[in-house]
Amino acid sequence: MARPILVVTTRDWVECVKRNLDRVDIYQFPKPRKRTPLAKPGSIAIIIAHNPREPRGSWSIIGEFKVTSVRYVSREEYEELKRSGRVCEPPLPKYGSGGKVAVIGFEDLRIYPKEVKLSELCDVKTASASKPLCEWKIKGETLVDEQLVEGIRRKVYAGTGEHGVRGDLAEKIAELEKRLLSFIESLLGLSGSTEMFQTHECIERVLLELGKALGFRTYTADQSRKCGDVKLEKFADLVQSDLPLAEKLKNIDVIWHGQDVYYLFEVVLESDMEKALLRFVKASELNARYYIVSDDKESFDKAINNKAFERIRDRTSFISLNELKRDYYITKLWRTNIDKLKLPYLS
Repeated sequence: MARPILVVTTRDWVECVKRNLDRVDIYQFPKPRKRTPLAKPGSIAIIIAHNPREPRGSWSIIGEFKVTSVRYVSREEYEELKRSGRVCEPPLPKYGSGGKVAVIGFEDLRIYPKEVKLSELCDVKTASASKPLCEWKIKGETLVDEQLVEGIRRKVYAGTGEHGVRGDLAEKIAELEKRLLSFIESLLGLSGSTEMFQTHECIERVLLELGKALGFRTYTADQSRKCGDVKLEKFADLVQSDLPLAEKLKNIDVIWHGQDVYYLFEVVLESDMEKALLRFVKASELNARYYIVSDDKESFDKAINNKAFERIRDRTSFISLNELKRDYYITKLWRTNIDKLKLPYLS
């Protein structure tokens, strides 16, 4: 399991991130690294912010994020990350001797409800440390343990009426969600239906069923293909001639249509992420939202920031297979209970 870390940054970086929470997902080091970064995918990073020439005791714990990737990028790659809005540039960024800069990709950024200064953390330390955090000399990255992380969280959430859901508690919640979905599976008679989320055709079927359950008209480019013994045409009520820009839309995996808005889905399991996105670009003049359904978030993040996809970037979202499974089961359960009302727009 990846160990948690402390990372030190500037107040300017923190303010920039707060203004761009929906875009920024890269933390970068302002100076060349002389060693491999300590962060690993899965690490929880506690953010310490400071102003230049500020005494160390005034440095503040302001939030945390979860590390998704750690890599070195060239000057050109870094400039592209900046242009895409994914980076809040540190003061005086420098490149190492190889022209590279270390960057950390992250998700689940959380700004704490209140800041806590290092001078207030004299009762927080790791299990193996002899000195408390308030006496540490912290530079760049510092490895810590869960005991210190939980001690910090108790401080930042004390008296706020909130609590930080991480670590063991987060794992318990994930397990509870898994058990709840399993229970819903049994209620719907879907227990053991693992194939529904493993093959391209069956994921298309899930999307078609989900769209119809939500009241949309549906289309698939693969109507003659089967999920199990059932052809996908059973779940689609639109054909190619019903589509605007038919030549540009005919190969889209799944389309939902309702109230003059289209929702386009491409399933990417082992296929090319960029080819899927290019199909969206061809239909970019349409009033539409675009979705990639896949478990390869890293490839999606890399591809969507390519300049070729600038026109669709703000309208394109990523859906993991676990998210799709959750949405499918919950929607099916909802429809099972709501159908008795015979609502006309959910026929």
